[in-house]
Amino acid sequence: MLDLLVPFFICGVICAVVFDCFRFLIYIIKSRVATLIFDILAWSICGLVNFCFFTSYNNGIYRTASFIAEFISFLLYFYSIGILTKRLETYFSSKIHCFFAFLLKKLQKFKKIFKNYLHNVYSILYNKNESKRKLFLKIKFKRTAGKVEK
Repeated sequence: MLDLLVPFFICGVICAVVFDCFRFLIYIIKSRVATLIFDILAWSICGLVNFCFFTSYNNGIYRTASFIAEFISFLLYFYSIGILTKRLETYFSSKIHCFFAFLLKKLQKFKKIFKNYLHNVYSILYNKNESKRKLFLKIKFKRTAGKVEK
C-alpha cells in the first residue's frame, strides 16, 4: 500500500507546483477574469494529472487513501514551499509591473515625439482642422440625385 501512496504524494506536489505557476500569472495580470480563467486552467490540469496517475498506478480505481496522500502533500507544499514562492512571486510581479509601466511611459513619449516630427517635417496636421474635416465629410457624403447638399 505504501508503494502506491508515494506516487500520489508526487502527484500532490505536481498539482501544487501547477497551482503556484498559475498564481504567479494571476499576480502579474491582476484581473478577475484572468483569475477565473487561470484557476479553471490550473484545476483542469490538476484533474488531468490526477486522472493519469489513477489510471497508471491504480488501474483506474479511486481509493480514499490515495486522495488523502495527495491532499496532504498538496497542503505540505502549499504551507511550506508555497509561502516562500508567494513572497518571490509578489516581489517579481511588482518588478514586472514597474518594467511595463516604464515601457509604456517610454512608448507614449516616443509617440509624442513621432507625432511632432510628422507635424513639423511633413506638415501633417493632427486635430487642427477638425471642424473643416467634419464639414468636408458632410459635403462629400451627403449627395442626393447628383447634387451636393451644404
